[in-house]
Amino acid sequence: IVIDIEHRADDYDSCNTLVLPIKKRKTKNTDKKVTIQLLPKKRKQLEKIIEQKKKKLQRATLLEDLVKLQASSDELQQYISLTSLQNKGLKRHFRELEMPVLKLKCKKNEIEESDTIETTFCANSIKGSKKKRLAVLDHAKQDKTMFDPNMVGFESSDSGDENDCNNENENENETHVSDNIAISTVNEKNNENLIEDVQKRTVPAKSQESKKSIGKQTAVSKVRTSTVFVSVNRKPEIQAIRLKLPIVAEEQVIVETINENPIIIITGETGSGKTTQVPQFLYEAGYAQNKLIGITEPRRVAAMSMSKRVAEEMNLTEKQISYLIRFEGNVTEETKIKYMTDGVLLKEIQSVTNSSISLVAVHNDLVDLIWQVGRPEYNPHAAYPLADQYSGKPWQEKIRSIRLEMELSSADALVVTALDEIAWLFNIRGYDLPYTPVLRAYAIVTHGSLHLYAPRHKILRSVDIHLKIDSCFHADCVKWHNYTAIWYDLKTMSQAWNTVWLPSPYGYTLGASKEIYNSIPPEKRLAKPSPVIDLRAEKNKVEMAGMRRSHLRDAVAMCDFLAYMEEQYELDSEGWDEMQVARVANEFRYEQNNNRGIAFPTIAGYGSHAALPHYEPINLTNIKIGTTSTLVIDSGGQYLDGTTDVTRTLHFGVPTDEQKKAYTRVLIGSIELSSLIFPNDLTVNQLDVIARRPLWSTGYNYMHGTGHGIGHFSSVHECS
Repeated sequence: IVIDIEHRADDYDSCNTLVLPIKKRKTKNTDKKVTIQLLPKKRKQLEKIIEQKKKKLQRATLLEDLVKLQASSDELQQYISLTSLQNKGLKRHFRELEMPVLKLKCKKNEIEESDTIETTFCANSIKGSKKKRLAVLDHAKQDKTMFDPNMVGFESSDSGDENDCNNENENENETHVSDNIAISTVNEKNNENLIEDVQKRTVPAKSQESKKSIGKQTAVSKVRTSTVFVSVNRKPEIQAIRLKLPIVAEEQVIVETINENPIIIITGETGSGKTTQVPQFLYEAGYAQNKLIGITEPRRVAAMSMSKRVAEEMNLTEKQISYLIRFEGNVTEETKIKYMTDGVLLKEIQSVTNSSISLVAVHNDLVDLIWQVGRPEYNPHAAYPLADQYSGKPWQEKIRSIRLEMELSSADALVVTALDEIAWLFNIRGYDLPYTPVLRAYAIVTHGSLHLYAPRHKILRSVDIHLKIDSCFHADCVKWHNYTAIWYDLKTMSQAWNTVWLPSPYGYTLGASKEIYNSIPPEKRLAKPSPVIDLRAEKNKVEMAGMRRSHLRDAVAMCDFLAYMEEQYELDSEGWDEMQVARVANEFRYEQNNNRGIAFPTIAGYGSHAALPHYEPINLTNIKIGTTSTLVIDSGGQYLDGTTDVTRTLHFGVPTDEQKKAYTRVLIGSIELSSLIFPNDLTVNQLDVIARRPLWSTGYNYMHGTGHGIGHFSSVHECS
């Protein structure tokens, strides 16, 4: 655009003249420094990286300074290594000093092949003589011959001080040493016999080449022990059943692994035969000839039943296969295999005097250290609140009952570690254990505060509102903490407490861990069973009504399943095996209202499998359902208003007289126990006799508990 400045100039004075600057006005550009606010954790990481870089620079500078101060190669050649002198001996050392020129030729012509060197080389003439020297020295030590204590053994020789001519011939898969091997106290005849013995066992050159690719290795003779086998006279029918177990096929691998390692871990599915067969493997391998094979069981009944079962399988008496539990046992001097509880083993270790065995506290979880590969991640699903219409009582009332028990015991704080107790106490459920709706957490209850330790992503907004976590400043709200913060809080908060209630083992509850106990000073510990156990065992009216409704729905599922299975058998349907039975039973249970899964893995055992407690069918043990034996189905479900556990015995053919007799005796015991009227102070052991009396009268018995309590939408095993 052209601007005409002179146009109509008479109408304007000079002050209105449009002036356009030729250059742009200079402005000062100030560089604004942007400061980034770093988190303390990130700042420490960056400071650590900077510090490592500084150390690398300092290390490089130090190495450069050391190189400047290093002695020259000519000066280093004048030094004599004491280790080399001791290994080679004085005679060989002085002989090498007399021919330094020949030694230099060997160094310079290390790669090139020269006829001159081959004609003049005379250091070693025996192939593999170094290994023979090692063997000679080893035998000399074993024979306790006299030698100089200041001489270092050949097994610790330094490869850097060896004859350089040896290095050349080692690349050609040959080992040369001096012809003269001086051992003053071993006569020449014994040496010749030892060398001949070693020559027979000399490793071929090809194997030596593979070893040298890794590095120089000294010859170490392995200790070989003769194979021991103790014969066991088993009954043919027992042996036939035993061979069907998956673990029997791995007997050789297991025994060899045990022989070569001090500690091994054997994992397998339930019913694969670990508890009953591994002790038999060790017995047959000779481990019980001079020692005792010990097996621990979590429960007393299991220790008794397993010892009796193994004695029957091995066709041995109870004097040889015994058990030891608290206040009871049948161990004798002839005992070779002993089943016991964990507590008995710990007491025996502590009672042994002048023994090399001692218990050492380990603060790290050994399972976490070992289980690094193939370990599944924690369940990511969050917890959720259980409505009062199912629990029957707000969690605040439960807390008041707990604080009353604490006051009666003069306890300032209670540490709750059992997951099902935390779920019941706060009316919350989760997905952190298979078949049990619990949350992975810890809890601390005091008279003025409540503390919940759980992963934050597990606590949703609904749980925050349910537990009143927001702005918690009073006694009836819950303060959330990180899951691992309990170890620090216990040590700090316990300083203000006089007595801390720590749960001890009781019934199905194992009590607080050793680490929890160690976090509290001994003078402040109060070891008692958790008060939650008794309060939870007494169900309120809403819980009882809910458990009745859940059992009715569960009974409908079982009736539909049994009718369907009977119909399929009438149609001669194929494919019915133990795993199919468990799968179909679970499907009918999933269809019921308020169902939240199964209470435990469904047990479907046919024939001999029906006699195994807690048997679970897998691909290796799965068998077809026939018409000649009984089928036992033990299953249960989880519902919002209750938990169920139902066992049924079926027979799809014509039962034998013995099967009818055993079933009838069990039925009589169940009827007598269910119709018994007894005082409320009677113990479970006293009631157990009523159920077993009809069996005992005919010589029968079962190595299992008679019954157990059931949780309310919780663990299937609960103290009653």
